Amino acid sequence: MSVTYTRESEKVRRQAFVDATIECLAEFGYHGTSVRRIADKAGVAAGLLTHYFAGKEELIAAAYQQLSDATFDHAIAAAERAGDDPCLRFRAFITAGFFGPELPFNILKVWINFWALTLTEPRIRVAHAETYGRYRNQLALLIEQLLTSSGQSCSRADIEALAIGTNAVTDGLWLEYSLDPDTFDAEQAVQIACRFVGRGLGIDLGSSRSVSARMFQQKPSIRNESS
Repeated sequence: MSVTYTRESEKVRRQAFVDATIECLAEFGYHGTSVRRIADKAGVAAGLLTHYFAGKEELIAAAYQQLSDATFDHAIAAAERAGDDPCLRFRAFITAGFFGPELPFNILKVWINFWALTLTEPRIRVAHAETYGRYRNQLALLIEQLLTSSGQSCSRADIEALAIGTNAVTDGLWLEYSLDPDTFDAEQAVQIACRFVGRGLGIDLGSSRSVSARMFQQKPSIRNESS
């Protein structure tokens, strides 16, 4: 008897393939990830997978988009939980990058694959431009709120430049921490980022560790290792 797939079951199946792609990237890297391995991880035949996705590159682009969305949504939710204070909202957003959503794998391995593919794969490059732009715009909004609350004014161009710089500082700290977490911990990375950005803005962003301690009762994102 033939099986009729509903729209919901198709969505669930596509999601399973994307999840399997992320896990394969964490376990095998880009070159070790194949359609067959993704299908095996998802528990289906490779032919069924290609019914939903044109190939490996399309799967990886979907995986990049999903992980980027999850990371961004996690940071947005953290800022919203922080309340109305612009300083706390900013700190919570920054902290979320070091205490990411719980994942069953080492996220560093996945992001390194994505970053490398941005240079060679057009679909990944497009997804990166969209997600980076969205993150940068949110940083610009948070920075503008900080400046307004302190009675300062700044041109849009300067705010956007500050957002780019803030993103570069946090990305650099996250990467250094991920590669060698014995040098400094995630809490210290948050303090360093806020100190640098605060000095650039002329605003005291505070040195309290309470924001991350209160809002992120979990291990830093790099500690989510695959079994």
